[in-house]
Amino acid sequence: MPSRGKEMVDLKEGRRVAGVVTVTTLLVALLKAGVGVLSGSIALVADSVHTAADALAIFASWFGLKIATRKATHKFPYGFYKAETLATLLVSAIIIYAAVELFLEGLSKISVAPDISVPGIAMGVSLASALFAFFVARWERRIGMQINAQSLLANADESRADIFTSLLVLVAIGASYFLVPYVEGVLTLGLALLVFYAGVKNGRVALYGLMDASLDAKMEKRMSELIRTTEGVRGVDGLKVRRAGPFWFGEVSIEVGRTVDVTRGHQISHQVVDRLKESFPHVDSFTVHIEPFQSQRRTVMIPLEDQSGLSSHLANHFGRASYFAVVRLEGGDVLQTHVFINPFRNREIRAGLAVVNDFVEREGVDTLIVRELGEIGFHTLRDKYVEIYKALDGSGHENLAALTASQLTPLVAPTHRSDEKKHNP
Repeated sequence: MPSRGKEMVDLKEGRRVAGVVTVTTLLVALLKAGVGVLSGSIALVADSVHTAADALAIFASWFGLKIATRKATHKFPYGFYKAETLATLLVSAIIIYAAVELFLEGLSKISVAPDISVPGIAMGVSLASALFAFFVARWERRIGMQINAQSLLANADESRADIFTSLLVLVAIGASYFLVPYVEGVLTLGLALLVFYAGVKNGRVALYGLMDASLDAKMEKRMSELIRTTEGVRGVDGLKVRRAGPFWFGEVSIEVGRTVDVTRGHQISHQVVDRLKESFPHVDSFTVHIEPFQSQRRTVMIPLEDQSGLSSHLANHFGRASYFAVVRLEGGDVLQTHVFINPFRNREIRAGLAVVNDFVEREGVDTLIVRELGEIGFHTLRDKYVEIYKALDGSGHENLAALTASQLTPLVAPTHRSDEKKHNP
């Protein structure tokens, strides 16, 4: 799992890239505006507004990444991550206002073919702008992928769109130079709508962030599946994830085996958080609530003395049992019973360990009823989060009935040391 120090280094690298791109993009926007006014090209002026909107969006990323590196305080215990969201919302309002003004300007000029002066300079600026957008998009995407910064990746997509916008403006300037009407006016309206869409999209994302909207369903499904496959987790419920600036915060309830103690429960929760942070680097904090497993379905393993199935009495020793029964229960009902010979019963050493590594994992056993169990078998089964219960004197049927009635006592320690019983795991 990446260290917090590395995350801070990544944030600073992302902030540096966003800062450089903000300044250079703003300079390009000013150049476009100046040449657009000088040449009389409305389309170039409109494109400068679009570029300025991009610069403001990148600035919001820079601001958020800068604030994100600040440590949480007593007054702001969750950090300052939403500063980026607030900045994005403000920038979105400015962009929408500029888009409306640009649209009105385009309407007033739509039927006029403007007299373009210095067309060569205007077209050269548009071409240079397309090349600039191309290299900026590549840089933002490379660093964004490297540090997994979603804001930079989003800006890279915007920069790629700017390539085509600048080329369209170049065509419009050429058409205006040859006095072709409507082209610049229509393109200006199109650019105004594009700027308006960018403002609305960024504003919507900001509002969702401020209102703690959940992530998309696919992302939450991936998270839920990852949590569910963590060793020791029996069930997942109540997954909630919200965005705060460039980071994610979440909470989830997991179900663990009924016999899992507090210490092991915390170990499972730490494994869940570690796996989430490793697979989703944007996760800053995740709260895991631990609940007892509520499902009525169980897969129970019972060591037996003979092949008469659940009518047989339980074998004295787990690893040396002649037979095993694997019973699938739902509530108090037996859905399926499978009895098989123990092929490891004549092993010189660690017969129980062989049973665990073979049958327990293959059959998906989550509950074991046993009379005696040595250290190796006990700790191996605990590590696999199998619930272990001390058997009563009686048959397999009687012990299953006692299990469903919650009359069996959980086995919390080995019944003996491994070297105290001959032929025991």
